[in-house]
Amino acid sequence: RGKLQGWCEDGNQIVSTSGLSSLTRVQRSFVLNNVAATVTIYLHGTVTIATLYSDMAGTSTANPFVAASSGQWFAYLDQGSYDVVFSGAGIASPFTLSDLRISPIVSGEDFGPIGTANDSATIQSATNSLGSTGGTVLFPFGTYSIATTIVKPRNVIWQGVGVFTGTKLLWTPSTGTAIVEADGNNIVNPSGQIAQMPGGFRDMMIVGPGYTTSAVGILEGGDPANVIVPSTHRGERTHWENIIVQGFADGVRYGNNTYGVEYTSVRITDNNNGINVPSNITTDGFNGGPIPASFYGGLFNNNHNSSILLDVGFGVWRFFGTGFEYSGPIRNSKNNTLEFHGCLLEKNDLVDVGIAGPFI
Repeated sequence: RGKLQGWCEDGNQIVSTSGLSSLTRVQRSFVLNNVAATVTIYLHGTVTIATLYSDMAGTSTANPFVAASSGQWFAYLDQGSYDVVFSGAGIASPFTLSDLRISPIVSGEDFGPIGTANDSATIQSATNSLGSTGGTVLFPFGTYSIATTIVKPRNVIWQGVGVFTGTKLLWTPSTGTAIVEADGNNIVNPSGQIAQMPGGFRDMMIVGPGYTTSAVGILEGGDPANVIVPSTHRGERTHWENIIVQGFADGVRYGNNTYGVEYTSVRITDNNNGINVPSNITTDGFNGGPIPASFYGGLFNNNHNSSILLDVGFGVWRFFGTGFEYSGPIRNSKNNTLEFHGCLLEKNDLVDVGIAGPFI
């Protein structure tokens, strides 16, 4: 969602005063007897009235509407392309500003105060504003405290400004789940596979209260308990890049219908379990290949019980140049296939049981 604004004015206009018309043409504002022009906003190239809001939070407002007596107008709209038509107030023939666009990029700061004891509502509002087509939520430099679960669909990117000294999302309770990345969409590409979703997380830290608590950092996919999100929701085929997940009982917990997640330069550190794939999850047949995850670079470091806890046997885990340092083992009791390509193994028992697959 974003804001369109401007003035009720047009160029190349003749001004008439006391019956005399100007020879010089000017930029004219259209306000007649202190009443400004009427503004009507359409979906671009159509006669379909657009849905307008009076604020970023999504409070509905009228369309058409009369601009302020100063001639200024504004409206909030969901991302898309729009035509703005002006009429009345001395306008001889309505004129149009065509193809004005709302970008699919918003900033969390546009939706409320940041830096409070609980920024969850602000972040959720920013995420929801992108609607069904998705987009990007920007997180400027700073620490964002979250105390209630935020649900992010897979077609929304959370974009920070960097780890360590950049963007930090801080989960403050000692229980519960900080973030759920899941939705009910089942978008299939022409080959019949689930389409790659553009969402995920970029350039940020997600930090919990400590590995001895019961808090979960990110639940990826449907909730098996059908509480936080429906159990039928999906978590597959997203992309995470340059993030740190730290200080949770489970840094990442897999939910239902989760596979094909790509982790690039992701550091999962100081959790009890870096990634937990519990025995109570279900999947609906992989829709194109049983590869739960691929790791490109990144690091598992100082995860106390396990780097990855695999209590479900459902596919191939691939690691390319990933580091495992002073971290708990991959507990692979269900004989998933594990592929290690040029990985760094230092001061940890990499796999304790059920090894299957090549070291390359």
